[in-house]
Order: sequence, then C-alpha cells, then structure tokens
Amino acid sequence: MRISAGKYRGQKIRTIETKLLKPTRSDLREALFNILRHNADFQGYLNKDTIFLDLFCGSAIMSFEAFSHGVANAILVEQDHKLKKLFEENAQLLKNNEQYNFITAEAHKIASLPVQPNLIYMDPPYEHNLVTQTLDNLLEKKLVAADALIIIEVAKKTRLNLPPNLQICLEKIYGSSKLYFVKNYLTWRQKL
Repeated sequence: MRISAGKYRGQKIRTIETKLLKPTRSDLREALFNILRHNADFQGYLNKDTIFLDLFCGSAIMSFEAFSHGVANAILVEQDHKLKKLFEENAQLLKNNEQYNFITAEAHKIASLPVQPNLIYMDPPYEHNLVTQTLDNLLEKKLVAADALIIIEVAKKTRLNLPPNLQICLEKIYGSSKLYFVKNYLTWRQKL
C-alpha cells in the first residue's frame, strides 16, 4: 500500500494480511484530502497546528496521508496491539518528524485523549454500527475541539443518526463507500 499524495507520495506502507483490516482505498484517500485542500468550508484543517484523530485506525494509512499533507500531530486509536507495532515500523521507514500517540483501546469507548483533536477520521467496521456510539462518546466526554471537523467513512447505504448539534456539511460516494463531513452546527454556522 502506498501513500497517495503529498510529501510522502509513493512511499510504501507495510500492512498485515487479515480479514479484519480494511484499508481505505487510494482513490478515496486522494479525494478526501483534495476536498480538505480545496473546499472553502474545510480549509485550514491541513497544517502543522492540526491535531488529527484516527479512530479505528487499522493500518494507519489515513494518519500517514495526513502527515504527508502537512499535519504534524496525530492520535491513533486501535484495539489490536499488533497494529501499533506495525505503525511504529512504518513511521521509522518515513523518518518523519511528526508526533503521534498510539492508544490501544476500543475507539468507541475511548475514555480520554492527551489533547483535543480538531480533525477526526473514523472508519469503523461497516457491519458493527459503531458510528453513533463513537460520536456520543466523543461529545459526552468533550474529547474533541468545538470546531472539529469529523470525517466518517461508512458503507454507501448507511444513513447516519447524528447526536444533537452535529450536522452533515458534505456527503460523497466513492464506489461502495460513503464519506460524511460533519461539524458542530453552531460553530459551523458562525463561520458562514
């Protein structure tokens, strides 16, 4: 698997073979970061001050893409401890200066984070219906910044049941997957 764009474009990332791992396709990754780069509603989320939260991170390809696009800090959450070791091996291959915290935990039950992230990506297993539970947990425990942008990857036919004050800003379909770009309604409306 290779990083699709940015300063690490083409860099190979090692992964492990398992049916439990579903890395985000390269065309979807490229489209997502193009949206963040060029959509006026989302500009300012890709820079060295961004704190990126990668929930259900799996292979961590999304964190590597974020690093490649200028993000300097990431928090990765994944319950499989083997994937932490894999991430650290891949990070050494890049010889990057980015900072990260890898938390081995169930992403939908995370109790605390070292800082409040402002760019969140979640790609839970499609069949487990964990989006609402994860969002509720993040908001209830005030784990994310008030102006955070939350990007959710789900199966194409999935309809979101969002907690109060969260609103879908953009929805895009790529093959069998759908991306939702979600913000706090009150914060988002103030910026319009």
